[in-house]
Amino acid sequence: MSNSNNIVNNDNEIDWSEVLKKEARGIDESDFGKVQEITLYYILTERGLINKDKFYLPRELVEGFDGDKLIFAISESDAEEKFKRDSPPSLEEYTIFKKKIIVKTQNR
Repeated sequence: MSNSNNIVNNDNEIDWSEVLKKEARGIDESDFGKVQEITLYYILTERGLINKDKFYLPRELVEGFDGDKLIFAISESDAEEKFKRDSPPSLEEYTIFKKKIIVKTQNR
């Protein structure tokens, strides 16, 4: 994906209140529907009108937000296989996606 000046890709800079009800897209413009809920670990999106597909996508997979679309670094096939479900995941399932913090220690 090409980065334009309009895409905010730092988690701390995204105003999450602006993301609700916006489109969710993945790699190659994969359509994950609209953002319905944002939690600490996942973002719930729904796709479809009658039989809605629900995706519980890890927040750590967010690549950016351009004001209209929340962009995820995941393909449609991976999202279908790993994150399409009818109920929320357990906390343990999604904490594995938390970014690892690397602590540098000073050599003595």
